[in-house]
Amino acid sequence: MPFLLIDFPAFNPIALEIGPFAIKWYALAYICGIVFGWLYARALLKSERLWGGPAPISLLQIDDFILWVTLGIIVGGRAGYVLFYNLPFFIDHPAAIFKLWEGGMSFHGGFLGCVVAVMWFAWRNGISILSLGDITTAVAPVGLLLGRIANFINGELWGRATDPSLPWAIIFPNDPTQLPRHPSQLYQAGMEGILLFTVLAIMIRCGALKRPGMILGAFILVYGLARIAGEHFREPDAQLGFLWGGLTMGMLLSIPMLIVGLILIVLAVRRGAPTARPGHSLIHFEKIAVTDQPLLNEIKALIKSSGPMPVWRYMELCLMHPRYGYYVSRDPLGREGDFTTAPEVSQMFGELLGLWTASVWKQMGSPQFLRLIELGPGRGTMMADALRALRVLPPLYQALHIHMVEVNPVLRDRQSATLANVRNIAWHDSIDEVPEGPSIILANEYFDVLPIHQMVRLENGWHERVIEIDPNGKLQFGAAPEPTPRFDVLLPPLVRAAPIGAVFEWRPDGEIMKLATRVRDQDGAALIIDYGHLRSDAGDTFQAIARHSFADPLKAPGQADVTAHVDFQALARAAEDVGARVHGPVTQGDFLKRIGIDTRAAALMQKAAPDVATDISVALRRLTDTGRGGMGSMFKVLGISEPRLASLAGLSDLEQAGEAS
Repeated sequence: MPFLLIDFPAFNPIALEIGPFAIKWYALAYICGIVFGWLYARALLKSERLWGGPAPISLLQIDDFILWVTLGIIVGGRAGYVLFYNLPFFIDHPAAIFKLWEGGMSFHGGFLGCVVAVMWFAWRNGISILSLGDITTAVAPVGLLLGRIANFINGELWGRATDPSLPWAIIFPNDPTQLPRHPSQLYQAGMEGILLFTVLAIMIRCGALKRPGMILGAFILVYGLARIAGEHFREPDAQLGFLWGGLTMGMLLSIPMLIVGLILIVLAVRRGAPTARPGHSLIHFEKIAVTDQPLLNEIKALIKSSGPMPVWRYMELCLMHPRYGYYVSRDPLGREGDFTTAPEVSQMFGELLGLWTASVWKQMGSPQFLRLIELGPGRGTMMADALRALRVLPPLYQALHIHMVEVNPVLRDRQSATLANVRNIAWHDSIDEVPEGPSIILANEYFDVLPIHQMVRLENGWHERVIEIDPNGKLQFGAAPEPTPRFDVLLPPLVRAAPIGAVFEWRPDGEIMKLATRVRDQDGAALIIDYGHLRSDAGDTFQAIARHSFADPLKAPGQADVTAHVDFQALARAAEDVGARVHGPVTQGDFLKRIGIDTRAAALMQKAAPDVATDISVALRRLTDTGRGGMGSMFKVLGISEPRLASLAGLSDLEQAGEAS
């Protein structure tokens, strides 16, 4: 043997052995890759800076996803090896398919298994497929690195024969030819693991996660290039050998990846960077002079005199200060405002809620008197569209008494003009002022602006999150000096295990309990539509929106819409606690499709001019799509009713709004 050759280390194929229980290096690589990948994914999801706002996937969702992606890797990897690399053998020996411990996994099959897992989990949980693909592929190089190292330790998938003078040439003990070979497993570990991880990490730090599909495309493209390069040094599988033109199976399977990866990158660049609310980007308020921010000056004065201000109080002042509050003196809606709500996107939204109202009215026994209440009615657009749809049912239309709960005088004027021809209509500052009686309550994007409490977990417990003044005179987040006693007892079990630094948000139950108690005692139902999460979890969703863009919530109080995501599990729990029946929640996309938005859109497009038909199609996608450009998965829908209403249209499979027509 030439003196330059490296002796192959005498690795024990078993990494860990406890009695009859043994873990081989390859299994350990899978386990460590999944665990390290999971931890890295959680770290990425916690950083709002990387996403340009709250991540589109919660920590709870990524925890649940690990099981499914693991199954995708194993099942897909094995199926890929069977189909792509050794099909004749497995046709003759089908039982060998299940002998995973004997080796035989295909990356390309495992990748396809991951794709299936991502698509299924994203669809099932109403989250963006591309964003889930981004986070999955961002962590994948960790597993690839460990897998290739395990290949080397096992002395398998070795490289092609090389000149014995190559300083790092190795003779693998399992090689029947005993020729010096390239340690191609280590080459691939470097390219598919270290290099790929570094490229993706740099892209992430440069903001690639703000463009859904960018990291996914980069992973597919760079991996394809790395795999093709590595195959030049790797010995082809013995049962396949070289294929057309000296290509190997690994090369052939990687060529489509180059095309798909490039397409995804181009689409991500063209799509641009989305935001938490569809259509928003980043905006800064640095150019606004301090002298033009009276509320900021007042908040600073309050902090100097009374100490750090809880987040809930800061949010309350930003939105409802009697003189400078965001919601007391302006019309924030539409293209000229700061954000656009679903009723402003399309008339279909309000019309379908009108038909939903009719369905519930029939379930209530068609009472001759019904209060239709809207909380936070914006410009009155949704109510106008709903009433137009309800005119097809004269008995219901005649029974209606409309109540608009609105504190903004500017919006009240807009609502009054929009609903000028509506009879039996009244305005109120709160739902407490609405007279008793059978009611249907509509609350679209109402709960997200109710002030939240934020708690941050430190070493000695959960502390109230506060707003304080930094040494430069600017507002910053801080924490109360003492923990809140026994706060963890009140937390959901999942949140109790949150790491140090985690933030938990909660709203008092008073408002939802008012709605639930009203429909429980006076007959009726409430429909709550808002953006938020299905299950209680830790996470900081406190944000500001101005001119359809993200803003720093601490920079210009009173000049931006300050909101936080809605915890639908907490709403449902509070409603059930007072004895109301809960329906859902479901995603807005599912809800609208169940109550007939596709049929309504088709009917409108059939009668419309081509350009108008295109606008209707765009609006339909905006309302129902599950990507970050759509509202379909971000927004959730929850129904609350008197106990005797067993189901509500759109919120179960038993009732559909079409029954109202």
